[in-house]
Formats: sequence, structure tokens, C-alpha cells
Amino acid sequence: MTKSGGLDAVKTEAIDRLIEIFDNDPAAAAQAIKDYARRPNQDISLKTIAVGPVLLSVRDLIKTYKRGRQHLMVLDGVSLDIHEGEFVAITGASGSGKSTLLQLMGGLDKPTSGEVMYGDVNLAKLSDSKLSVFRQQTVGFVFQFFYLQPFLRLSRNLEVPGMFARTESKSRRTKVAELAEKVGLSDRLKHYPKELSGGQMQRAAIARALLNLPKIILADEPTGNLDTANGAAIIELFETIRRELGTTIVIVTHDPVIARRADREIRIRDGKVDA
Repeated sequence: MTKSGGLDAVKTEAIDRLIEIFDNDPAAAAQAIKDYARRPNQDISLKTIAVGPVLLSVRDLIKTYKRGRQHLMVLDGVSLDIHEGEFVAITGASGSGKSTLLQLMGGLDKPTSGEVMYGDVNLAKLSDSKLSVFRQQTVGFVFQFFYLQPFLRLSRNLEVPGMFARTESKSRRTKVAELAEKVGLSDRLKHYPKELSGGQMQRAAIARALLNLPKIILADEPTGNLDTANGAAIIELFETIRRELGTTIVIVTHDPVIARRADREIRIRDGKVDA
């Protein structure tokens, strides 16, 4: 097959997928077309189109903070959907509201108005205790700063989410061993955080986030403190986790390289989705 013939075949397949998805989810298809228009040299198989059902839905999200007599508008009517199994990058300038959006999506804060829905669960209407249980069972968090406890060996650091979830200790240890192997840290479980490199600490943070088998991982600038090589390795690890475990990944990032590797990019500008 000629190069042009192969290209035409891929385009035909992409169009067929667009038609199929449009019948089931017009919004996802429309977003895929917008993303392709912004970045026409991306993979023309249109991997941006989500085939899984909607996992997380944000509607008319507003978040304001009171500073003295003023009210600071951080998010101004944000609406978006995240589908099961997607790898989504949220981008925007510093102060655009993207980290605030991620915190609201994970139930770490509550909106001034609007909804964050996981299925029929509205996070804003959950009590603090129920919200805590929801986060333990559904969401894994990864941050720019690793937040490993310096006085605990790595194995115990990885167990922490299971302790809060009251998982039986033998089950926790088994899962820790499995995850340590998956992220390449089996030989570091007896080490303290100070004995690990930055890349190893971020791998540990990802393993910790996966301990309770969350449906979604929300990562805020997870490569911000890493060099280029370690940052690329962390993104490859996220891609492996998504592929092997089916975990949905949402990453806030300034890095255009990471954004290009995601299935879809959502741009935030001045507290709004940049259409």
C-alpha cells in the first residue's frame, strides 16, 4: 500500500469513528473536531474521541474567593465532561483557574455554585465524611510536591491510603508490592524518601494514588519538579496505567509536550473553557 493510500485509509477509519461516536455523544465528537482544528498535525485516527461513558461531569462551575471586601472570580461557568479511560490535559496560564478546577473535580474543595457529578453523585451535596469516603474509593491524587512522609519507609508511605480506608493489612502489603513492581520501585521499599531521586519519589506518589484502585487520577503539574527525562518517564507511566488498568487520567500542566500526548486538551483562560 502506498503512503497516501495508507493515509486515506486512516482518514476513512477516523471519519467512520466520528459518525459512530456522534450518534452516541455529539458533545465528545464536537470537542474532538475542535481539538483537531487547533492541532491538525496530531494523530488523524482521532484518538481524542472518547468511547467510554462519561465518568465526570462539570456543569456551570463557579468558584469565588473573598479577599477583604472583594470577591475574586477564579472559575466562571466552566462546563466539561471527562470520559472513562481518557487521558486529558488541562492547560492554561498561571492563575487561569486550572488547579482550582482540578481540586473541585476531586472534591478537595466545594464550588460557589454549579455541579461536579460522578454519575448521579453530586460532590457539593455530600457531607464531609461521605466526601472523604468518596475520595478514598474513587479518586487518586498526584501533586507536583510528592508529600511522602519523611519518617516512614517507602513501603509504609504507599500503605497510607489503605490505612485510611481501613483495608486489611495483609491485603495492603500485597497491593503495595504489586504497585511497587509496576512503577519500578520494588528494590526501594525499605528506603526512606530522602534516599530516593525526584523521579522515584513521583513514581512512589503515583503508586500511592493507585492503592485503592481509583477510577480517576487527578494530577497537578506532576512533572513540574522533574527534569525532562524523568518527566517523560512519568508521563509514560501514566499512559501505561491508563492502558493496563483502564484508569482515567487528568493532568494539569504547563508543558505543551505533555498536552500533545494526551487524548484531549482542555484550555482554561480567565476562569473559562477556551472554546
